[in-house]
Amino acid sequence: MIVTVYTSFHTELHKTRRSFESSGRDFDTFLSYSRNHGWANVAQDDIALNQLNTLVYYYALEVYGRNEIKMWLKTNQDKSVLDRLTASDLAFTVLVYDNYHPKWINDIETAREDEQLKDDDDAEESVVIGRKRKRSNNARPVLRYTKPANVRKKYLESGWTNEGLRHFKQLHLSFQKLMKHDDAWQVCKESWDNFITNMKQVDDYCWIPQYFEQDCFGEDEEDSIAAADEEKFDFVLEDDVKLGTIHVPPVPSAETD
Repeated sequence: MIVTVYTSFHTELHKTRRSFESSGRDFDTFLSYSRNHGWANVAQDDIALNQLNTLVYYYALEVYGRNEIKMWLKTNQDKSVLDRLTASDLAFTVLVYDNYHPKWINDIETAREDEQLKDDDDAEESVVIGRKRKRSNNARPVLRYTKPANVRKKYLESGWTNEGLRHFKQLHLSFQKLMKHDDAWQVCKESWDNFITNMKQVDDYCWIPQYFEQDCFGEDEEDSIAAADEEKFDFVLEDDVKLGTIHVPPVPSAETD
């Protein structure tokens, strides 16, 4: 699961980010409601709602994978993607993002430097080697919530630190409160629908399918269609005809002159 989310986050950042000055604070407004304001007022904050939509679209859904989400939406056409996600999914997504984004930035900037050096035909080989040596000597970013890779772990021991586990539990409890707040969570769902509709208008590749009322019938509509079918194919047997018998209507005799 971590590998899937890690790959998705890394790819999204690599394709869309030219500057990383704000990275790591992408969801601060949304998450501030879990710490300070409570979730009741998040419905009036368009910035927070947009951050939630970004968190879900680019990150949280990768916990399941795009094919899984598409299949679920096809089976549950009257529901929102937010009905599929759990508080645990959102908490895990934020935890992974908080922990790994320094490493992603380092990896992406390194790849961009290598690409620039490759395209720079005038750069002397000694300059290229010097830059790579300097970069290799720089300390790698410290991951806040996971244990160092060189630390030996016990059998089946988690790689998350105690601080990371506490962070996850706090996020989990907070998102549970959000999902139980019916009014606020309903506004989140409506904001999500608008977010996807707008994305489809400006981006040809928005992979989330949308199903509207005409795509699926409600119970009343299904009952009316079934009733219409019954009336259309209804027939009445004559009183003297019983099921299981063959009824041959009499042939009128030919008139004679």
